[in-house]
Amino acid sequence: MNLGLWILQALLAAVFLAAGLFHLLRPKAAFEADPNFAWTKTMSQGGIWAIGAAEVAGALGLTLPGLSGMFTGLVPLAALCLSLLMAGAVATHLRLKESPVPALMLSLLALLVFVGRGWVVGL
Repeated sequence: MNLGLWILQALLAAVFLAAGLFHLLRPKAAFEADPNFAWTKTMSQGGIWAIGAAEVAGALGLTLPGLSGMFTGLVPLAALCLSLLMAGAVATHLRLKESPVPALMLSLLALLVFVGRGWVVGL
């Protein structure tokens, strides 16, 4: 179970790190030109950057505390925060009548890490 959680954490961290860097580095005009990012039309550049920063911080929080052995309680907290962030993404996609499935899956997988590291296995 521990190995499975580590694999899931690494995969989630890779996804959130890539998405976060994408949100931090891509200009708002490029997002607005892409029909796959309709949600950015209702947000400022700062809001998009905030989401990107939260995703990068969550990705680091999923891995670094466990790898270093310091502040390991941050791993389930990071997983919970990422799950809540993705729950907000689900609500946004539903409001825009888009498919919420990718955000929902990420939210549930992060919630699985939260439960697994918080109560079942620990670090």
